[in-house]
This record gives sequence, structure tokens and C-alpha cells, in this order.
Amino acid sequence: AFFAKAPLKLVDIGDQSLAVRHLPGEGIPLFFIHGTLENHHSWSEVVAYLSAALPNPMVVYDMRGHSCSKLQEHEQGTIAQDAEDAIKLLQALGYEQATFIGHSYGANIAAQIANTYPQFAASIILYEPPAFGLLQEKTEYHAGLAQAGQLFTRSLSLLADGEIEAGIKVFIENVAFGQGSWTQQLDLRQQQTMLENYETYMDQALDTTRLQGRFRDLNQYSGSITFLTGTQSLPHFQASIKELALILENENILFIDGAGHGGIFTHSAMVAEKIIEVL
Repeated sequence: AFFAKAPLKLVDIGDQSLAVRHLPGEGIPLFFIHGTLENHHSWSEVVAYLSAALPNPMVVYDMRGHSCSKLQEHEQGTIAQDAEDAIKLLQALGYEQATFIGHSYGANIAAQIANTYPQFAASIILYEPPAFGLLQEKTEYHAGLAQAGQLFTRSLSLLADGEIEAGIKVFIENVAFGQGSWTQQLDLRQQQTMLENYETYMDQALDTTRLQGRFRDLNQYSGSITFLTGTQSLPHFQASIKELALILENENILFIDGAGHGGIFTHSAMVAEKIIEVL
């Protein structure tokens, strides 16, 4: 029903057109940002639940360089650019504020928006932002980060050699969602989307700021901050939430029982219920 009411359209934001599904409504819009390798479909089940329960406008889109938001000109992308794109899209759709809801790298983008464009962010809801810059500051995380870094490098090396599926699978099963997740958690649509977006994934890897995050600056943000996290996520995501709780003064943490990093599509109803609880 959501897809029927919100057909995919290209929206011009200036130097780029983004593929968007926009469902009009009443109140502050909910603006969803997907993670690395994905597109707007990663939020589709959650938005389906929410659109049936809430009157708010809903926006899902493919980020620059992902799926239908094909690059019009190629240059090195950055998280700052992705945050600016979101604000330009929000304005192009006629809104002055939104609740920004991000998953993984998309959660880092939502945090960037709250820090850089706080007047546009009524609140933020972040599903497991990879706040790995915080982990680098503490020695107890160095071994785990080093192992994840080696596997990430292995993933990029395979992709550079043309081994697309092998490279993406190394990342998904060792850095993102866990062993067996390529076939046990991801359907064919999700697998194919990730394979098709491998070039943008490689480009994002060159942006050294994408996982650092100005998370301490969120203490200056006046809107509400909610973290969603699965109880079965990989250790580096659980550690990120732990460290974020230590440095922030106004956060709320909600747990998705039995979910991992991919909880927005494996436990979509539970995620939607938590978002409704927050709102």
C-alpha cells in the first residue's frame, strides 16, 4: 500500500537527482536514511508498518550513487555531502524540519545532520551508528577493530580484483551482519542491490571522516536522540552503543530483542513499534 501511494520519482536537488518515495501526510515528516550498499528498500517494511499507524509524511530515498540515484558526475563522496543532500531533498519536498531516522552509515549521516543542520532536525533516531572513532580512543577495542579492519581491507581487495560477490560477502558476514547472514538474513533483492552498489561502497571507503562522527557535539543538540540496537549485533556495534551512552547526556537507548545489525528488515515490526514509542 505504501509503494502504491508513494511511487518512485526523481527529485532534483541541484547538482544531482535523487530517487524518492514520498508519502504526504500531517505533522513532522519521518525521513529515512539507508546504510552502506543498500537503497530505500531497506526501510520499506518499517515504513509500511508506520504509514498504517501514523499520519506523518514519510520519505525514503536512494542516496547519491545508490541504485536509481545514479551519479551525474563522479567525484569523491563524503558524509558531509550525504548530509547536505538530505537537507536539500527535505527542502525540495517543501519541508522545514523532519525526524531523521538512519540505519548504520545512514545513522552517522543523521547524526551529522543534527550537528551541522540542527534547525532542520526535530529529532533523530539512530539504528546502530558505527561510531568506530570512539572505539579507537580505547585500547580494549583495538584488537577487535584491527580484525574488522583487516576483513574490510580484504573485501576492498577482492572488489578491486573484480570479485564482486566474494568481496561484498566478506564485508556483510564479517563486518556488518555476521556469519551466515548473506543467505540467512538477506533475500535476493537485498543481495542484488548490494552487488550493484559496490562501486559507491568502494568510494565511501576513501572518506576517512565517515566513521569518525562528531558524536560528542550531540550534547549541544536540543532535539531528542534515540538509539536503537539489536541484542544479537556484532561486538563492535554493541561497543559503539556502550560508548555513545557514556559520552552523551540526553540519549535514549531502546533494544530490539533477538535482532542484529540488520534488524530493520529482519525485525521490522519491532523496530516500527519502537519508533512509534519514541514519537
